[in-house]
Amino acid sequence: MSKIHKSFDESVKRYAVSQLETGKYSVADVAREVGATKSAVWKWSQYYGRYREKPEVLEVVMSSEKEEIERLKSALADSHMKNLLYEEILNQAGKHYKVDLKKTFGTSQSEFSNEVASQSGNSVKPQE
Repeated sequence: MSKIHKSFDESVKRYAVSQLETGKYSVADVAREVGATKSAVWKWSQYYGRYREKPEVLEVVMSSEKEEIERLKSALADSHMKNLLYEEILNQAGKHYKVDLKKTFGTSQSEFSNEVASQSGNSVKPQE
């Protein structure tokens, strides 16, 4: 016995999917009404249904994500350059004042003054 291949018009397929999406009818009910198999109605719902994947939307999301990645890469590069600049300024200031500013950062003002004075040869007594 040979299988009969039925071909359905797109409008019939869309009608079947719309009936299915109302929630009033099951896949079997819709298949019986239009004279199709349940698997055919199921495939139509995946292709024509409102919950199907839309590739054009995915491309838009992907392009906006690419733009966001490029923006973040640029911001990271700017931040890295600023960091290098600040480190060089700190090094140059340290050379000028003959103090390792990285080591003395966070110490109190009097401790810093004493360290600068001791390195320059002047002695400053801490106040008691």
